[in-house]
Amino acid sequence: MPAILVSALMNLSRMKNIRDPKDLVALLKEFFPPFEQEWAKAEADDAEQAAYTGYQVELTFHDVLQVFAPLSAELLKAASSKQVSEFCKFINESIVIPGSLENAISTCLLEHASQIGIRKLLLPFLSRMAKKELR
Repeated sequence: MPAILVSALMNLSRMKNIRDPKDLVALLKEFFPPFEQEWAKAEADDAEQAAYTGYQVELTFHDVLQVFAPLSAELLKAASSKQVSEFCKFINESIVIPGSLENAISTCLLEHASQIGIRKLLLPFLSRMAKKELR
């Protein structure tokens, strides 16, 4: 088994708590408290749309990161180096195990990192595996 996989499997402290998109929201709020206000706006918009259409969509990891991504540069620039490092540790752990969380992080954050202005902020803290997804 590759060393990076063994390391990630042994250090999945934050990952153990991410079972569904609401857990990801809670973690992002923990990392970046200002995200709470933006998430509340997104939830209100979703509730308004559901009231209009009569249909409530199921929340996905992609939905959460689509709200977070446009704010990520501002939030990461305001964060301490330790906060950015911890956030990247979460990213590094998340992309090791294939699944919907890994796919959302890869497609919503890493593959668009240059476009959303976070590439240089994340680069020093990302694992080799995460860097392969970075654009």
